[in-house]
Amino acid sequence: LGRVADATENRLLIDSKVVRGMSGGGVYSAERGLLVGICVSAWGDKGQQFMVAISLKVIKDFLKEVK
Repeated sequence: LGRVADATENRLLIDSKVVRGMSGGGVYSAERGLLVGICVSAWGDKGQQFMVAISLKVIKDFLKEVK
């Protein structure tokens, strides 16, 4: 469980405990349970950890292009 520390149209920066293997996993809205992004990377130490996710908009745009 984490919170969005920063967001742009293309990416989300999430202040969250990072676990190996999270890349490719979904990021969901706590209020509605809807997919809002996909994890692509993470960094930090035990004191501060962040996860980077691409936004659902980027995913939708990509899927439109590969049709």
